[in-house]
Amino acid sequence: MAEVALLVVPPGKTRAWLRKCLDAAQPGFTVRCLGSVEAACKLHRWAPRLVLVDYSASAHMRDAVRGLAQRFPGAALVVRADPLDLPNIDAEIDTNACAHIPASYDGTQVQLVLKLALSGAGHRPAFSPPAMLDHKAWNAPPPADCKDPERLRIQNHLTRREVEVLTLVTTGLSNRQTAVRLRIGENTVKAHLAHIFRKLKVDNRSKAILVGQRLPEVRRRLVEQGQRGSDVVASLSRHLAHRHHKCGHVIFRKGDPSGELYYLQRGIVVLDELGVELGPGDIFGEIGVFAPERVRTCSARCKTDVDLFCLDAERTRDIYLEDPRFALRIATLLAQRLLGERVG
Repeated sequence: MAEVALLVVPPGKTRAWLRKCLDAAQPGFTVRCLGSVEAACKLHRWAPRLVLVDYSASAHMRDAVRGLAQRFPGAALVVRADPLDLPNIDAEIDTNACAHIPASYDGTQVQLVLKLALSGAGHRPAFSPPAMLDHKAWNAPPPADCKDPERLRIQNHLTRREVEVLTLVTTGLSNRQTAVRLRIGENTVKAHLAHIFRKLKVDNRSKAILVGQRLPEVRRRLVEQGQRGSDVVASLSRHLAHRHHKCGHVIFRKGDPSGELYYLQRGIVVLDELGVELGPGDIFGEIGVFAPERVRTCSARCKTDVDLFCLDAERTRDIYLEDPRFALRIATLLAQRLLGERVG
C-alpha cells in the first residue's frame, strides 16, 4: 500500500503548487488534500507519514499545530508560514512540528525541506523574528548631523508607536506583517497609518514611505536593523538555497574560488587555520566573495552535521548594490573581519 501524505491547505494555486513540490520530493505518495485543520483532525483510519499544513488553513494556528501533532503522532508534521507569523506559533513548532517552511521558499527549497522531514532530520530556519524596537530609544536625541528643522518637527509630532509602524512599513512590510511584529491588531496598524498620513500631510502609503526614509529616527532604526542583520537575512530567504552537510565535510578550502556566501542555520562550522567556531545565525564567506582575487582566505569544515543557506556570489554582489540594508550588513561583517572577529 502506498504511503499517505496529508496536504492541509485551502483550495487554490498554493495548494496545487505545494502538491507538485510534494510529488517531486516523494513520488508515489497517496496525497489527500484538505482545506482546513478541523477537517484533517476528523479523519479516521488514516496514518499519514507526512502532514503539511499551511498557516492559512486555520485562524488559530497555535492550537492547530498542537491538534495535528496529537491526531497524527507518527507523522512528520511540517508547517508552512511566513517568518513574521512565528510569534503566534513559535513554541508549537519547536514542540510539535519537525519542520518549518518559510512562505518565501521556492519549489526547490520546499522539496529539500520535505525530504529532510521525511528522513527524520527536520528543518528549523534560524530566521528568528527581529527584536522588538527599542522603546527607550525614542527619547534619544536626534543625530548630530541632522540640521533639517522641518524633518525634526515632523518627527516630533509622531508618537513612539507611530514611528515604529512607519519604520516597519518603510521596510516594505504589509499591515498584517507589521501587526504581527509589534503584537498589535491589524486594525490598530491601519489606525496608526491614518494618523501618520495626516501628520505627514500625505494621502497614501508610498508618499509616507518617501517621507519616512528621510526622518532621522526612522533612518537610525533602519541602520540598526542593517547592522544586526536579522531582517536582512530574512528578506533574502527567497534567494537562498538550502544545503545539508555531514560532520567532517569540508565546505571550502583556503585558496578555492569563492562561489557563495553562507548563512549557518544549524550546527557548528570550524575555520581551521584560525581556530574559530561559527554557530547558528553566523554569516561567513563574505571576504572571498568581495575580495579582488575572489578566493577563500581560509578553510571551513563541519564540526557537526550542519544546515546552510547559500547565496550565489554573483547574486550577492547584485543585492549588495540594490539593497542598502544588505550592503550595510556586509560592511559591518567586513569591518569585524578586519578586527579579527569574522573570516571567510
